[in-house]
Amino acid sequence: MTIETFTAAAQHDHIKGTAAADRHDVEDFADYLKRLGVLAERDFVAGIELLSDLQGDEQNEDVVVTALVFEPGGREALAKAVAAGPIPVRKVVVQMPLSKFFGLFKRLSIKISPGGLLDGREFRASD
Repeated sequence: MTIETFTAAAQHDHIKGTAAADRHDVEDFADYLKRLGVLAERDFVAGIELLSDLQGDEQNEDVVVTALVFEPGGREALAKAVAAGPIPVRKVVVQMPLSKFFGLFKRLSIKISPGGLLDGREFRASD
């Protein structure tokens, strides 16, 4: 068992940022894992990590997606665990096409900038 920090990181971290997503109405990430049989009904997906290790100029290979599973789950129980210290989770790792991963969200926004310099910053955009 190791203690980790829930922060995105790449080998060199040239570009950093934030992400936000809306669950899909038909099948979200947790539903998909339950359908695969790797997530129990009472389990709660506390976090998701997507890793793409591109070895060319197109992403046509499956990506590695890790679910941080909190059990027994629920948002309120997770909030209490966060306040208490390191959160006990189980890692569930699956591989899937990138298109399938994106399809598990109704909307997904990723914003990245060099070294994360624009995180939370206002900017004036012109067309």
